[in-house]
Amino acid sequence: MQTKQVEIVFRHDRDFPLRVCYENQNVTPMHSHQFTEIVIIISGRGIHETKFSKYEIIGGDVLVVPENGYHRYVETDSLVLVNLVFKHENLPIPLIDLYKLPGFNALFSISSEHFDKNRFYPKFRIEGNDFARIKRILDEMKDETINVIPGYRCCLIL
Repeated sequence: MQTKQVEIVFRHDRDFPLRVCYENQNVTPMHSHQFTEIVIIISGRGIHETKFSKYEIIGGDVLVVPENGYHRYVETDSLVLVNLVFKHENLPIPLIDLYKLPGFNALFSISSEHFDKNRFYPKFRIEGNDFARIKRILDEMKDETINVIPGYRCCLIL
């Protein structure tokens, strides 16, 4: 089984392990990552499988695959998604009061062993105006990672 390596995925900026990648997603083999992956389904549909479950995904779904978590896409039909991948312990994020946000602990504080023990990976749904806003933010983040102008790291974190 393939493991996507930190050194390869973040090769363009090893000191700042955060990437935003738009994908026309095809079927993939089961694989894992050395980083966290948040998948935002933009459009289309597919079947997503983890080592615990298999379920349909459509536009507006948000999947979290924790570091060392296994998953694959079993079926895809015009599936467009954004992979937001990061190694949170290496990002210079000022926490201030972020830990008070709903979902913060699910993304940043819970170990992959917790997900294995409870046999799930987080899945959310974003709809309507919230989904449109998230898509705009992701577009801006993608532009920042492509242009790589001074200050882009700060823009991605904020």
